[in-house]
Amino acid sequence: MLEKFYVQVPDEPIIVTVGEDVVLECQLVPVKHLDNLEIRWFKSDSASPVHLNSNGQDRPDAQGKAYKGRTELFKDKFPHGNASLKLKKIKTSDEGNYTCFINLQTYQAEAVLNLKVEDEFFPKVNIWLIIFWVVAGLVITSVAVDVMMHRKEDKKIEELQRFCTLEGYDEVKIDYVSVTLDVETANPWLEVSDDLKSLRRTQTGRGLPDTGKKFTYWSCALGSEGFTSGRHYWEVEVTGNQFWNLGVAAESVERKGWVRLNLDTGFWTIGRIEKLIYVNYFPRSTIYISQIPGKVGVYLNYESGTISFFSVDTKSRLYTFTGNKFTEKLYPFFETWGENRLLRICSSSEPDL
Repeated sequence: MLEKFYVQVPDEPIIVTVGEDVVLECQLVPVKHLDNLEIRWFKSDSASPVHLNSNGQDRPDAQGKAYKGRTELFKDKFPHGNASLKLKKIKTSDEGNYTCFINLQTYQAEAVLNLKVEDEFFPKVNIWLIIFWVVAGLVITSVAVDVMMHRKEDKKIEELQRFCTLEGYDEVKIDYVSVTLDVETANPWLEVSDDLKSLRRTQTGRGLPDTGKKFTYWSCALGSEGFTSGRHYWEVEVTGNQFWNLGVAAESVERKGWVRLNLDTGFWTIGRIEKLIYVNYFPRSTIYISQIPGKVGVYLNYESGTISFFSVDTKSRLYTFTGNKFTEKLYPFFETWGENRLLRICSSSEPDL
């Protein structure tokens, strides 16, 4: 079985100021060690590569003159499939579209990101005017921060109260479901435990017959029980796993080949790639949090059309999808990639909520 890959880059333009350094993010998914591959960064208006690395070795001889001495790959991240490029001392001429191209010999993948370069801020402004605005800015910032801190504290208290009640679970029973994995939906590269509670990615496919329910591209599986009504909550242990995706999927989602994982195709998910927590895959929206969760709670309210995600560790909400009108059966969704990356569904007998 030929394993397929894709390259993930930021959807939004990267904005940088002249003279600064910038990192052009590029991630190979599923994760694969990059040492024995070809990584080629190039700009749409340039014939020569911005940076070329072949079999773990940089090729400055093939690099465009405008970029010599200004580029660097993060080779310590190669084992994690990270092909991001650091571009130093940005010039206005650096603005444009950049392609991250990875040649896996039997398969090639690439993606394009956009870099926008802004001029320096008032380079010839009178120094005393700058000092005035800096001091004024500090005063305004101090006041604003004080106000924001109070607002954030009030919001956090309100959020904790909302989390603890989960829309009034003290008054309305919420079903803490005992979720198990449906082996027939699991990608062939996944290994499901005997108790149907955990899954991990392996180096070899299982070679099981395809009943038409399997995901053939994404390293994912569905829960065995779907929901057409009610409120349902389950928790997933993700500690030690830097590459996962969790949430809910509609029964009718496409399972053959590559498909965008977003609301339009019937997926409501959040995920993690190393230190990045994001909402859905396409387009990807970053969630900024202070602590990476080790255990994630997923809460589905079918009638209200909401799906919420919580950090069980900090008792805080990560994200909520609202305004949905569900019309078909929904299933718990689990994805992990990178060899031996484990996801485990927690027991419903003693939820940590």
